[in-house]
Amino acid sequence: MNNAIYEVINNGENSYYYTHHGGNCVTGPLRLDQAIEYAQHNDIALNKAFEAITYSNEFMTAKKSENVFEKINADELPLYKRVFDQSNEISTYVTLDLDKNIYRYSENVNRYGSFAKDYKLNLSKVIEVAKQTVEECNVAYKNKPYEFTELIKRTDKKLDALNKQRDDILRVVVVEPNKPAYEKLLDCSESKLRAMQKVVDGYIEPLYDYLDDSKALAWGNEEARICEMQPNRKFDGKQAICGTFFITGDNGEDSLSLTESQVKKYLEMFKKPDRFTEREIGEAFRCEVHFISFDELTPTQAPERAASKPKPKGSFKRLKCNLILIRKDIINPKKKICCTGYLL
Repeated sequence: MNNAIYEVINNGENSYYYTHHGGNCVTGPLRLDQAIEYAQHNDIALNKAFEAITYSNEFMTAKKSENVFEKINADELPLYKRVFDQSNEISTYVTLDLDKNIYRYSENVNRYGSFAKDYKLNLSKVIEVAKQTVEECNVAYKNKPYEFTELIKRTDKKLDALNKQRDDILRVVVVEPNKPAYEKLLDCSESKLRAMQKVVDGYIEPLYDYLDDSKALAWGNEEARICEMQPNRKFDGKQAICGTFFITGDNGEDSLSLTESQVKKYLEMFKKPDRFTEREIGEAFRCEVHFISFDELTPTQAPERAASKPKPKGSFKRLKCNLILIRKDIINPKKKICCTGYLL
């Protein structure tokens, strides 16, 4: 069942709807265009026209079962959103923002996993593409009936191409433990850093010298070994990477989208998951730990802590020694991760 939640934003007002069969890239733009025309012609509010659309392309039916969209009341909305976020019962969340002219189509990752689509496009352009695709299908099938899935497939292909052309999209290859690598488009419209951190579920670090490509760079979770994240892939002469990592293009100054050839290269390179013995798992987690006293810490080692961290006062009766844990990463020996504590 391709059900969906629809959020329609118009003149600063947000209206929410549920549909049993509208969880696709075609229903939203075509039905919205239909509702706009009807609302203008009959001088009624857009949200009233939108919720009155029926599967037979008529309006104002009294039979709720025939309506494409069912209005979600304010007290019900948190439940619908929670179901979408935490389960696979609702397939898609669609936002039609007329105020900002934005079309957002987000498939449920709980249902579709790494294949979940997430489009953020110009709403007027999406409506135009959907209408053009209807005409193409009519010509191709000589105005004879055809499967709605054919229209969805053709429209989705065009929207996917448009989405890849966005300036705020980062095209990467993601590699998870025990899974084949897959392509992913990161939405960086709010923050590229946050979009990258979300992939590895934490702070990111560059994994230098793992790829034989001066125009690409791998990124992983900087705490993967400390947190003993699952070993992922082996590399000759190097320590295995732990946790999920991903690959971006690189120009020496910024992260870039991968080219088509790079995507194919890394999908092929990491299509087969690696298996690890217990000994190999231990080697993957291996790191060096050193303890030094607070008094030995210099501003060069940790300037923020040395300058601002006060020595402990009060009720500690035993040895009050402020410790710094320095982890020397096997991948990057020059890197140090510090944290403070008390030896009691």
